[in-house]
Amino acid sequence: MDEVEEISGIFNGSCNFILSKMEEGYSFKDALEKAQDLGFAEADPKDDIEGYDSMRKLRIAASILFRKEIKEEDIDLEGITKIKKDHVK
Repeated sequence: MDEVEEISGIFNGSCNFILSKMEEGYSFKDALEKAQDLGFAEADPKDDIEGYDSMRKLRIAASILFRKEIKEEDIDLEGITKIKKDHVK
């Protein structure tokens, strides 16, 4: 049986957009506002930027992949709200 070593991918387009804009020099706040203006982020982006949306998608993928229930509390969660421009340089 093959052994899975990692799961990776873009689980949240809003966060991906924000982090990409921050790589271009935007502040977190400005990148979030741009994402909202363009319709990539919701008016209340909490589930996206706090990591809940990504965590839930990862939970579904891991549960299918490992053929067992993965609980939300078993996944470490950290959103992107504390990331600054210096972090993405």
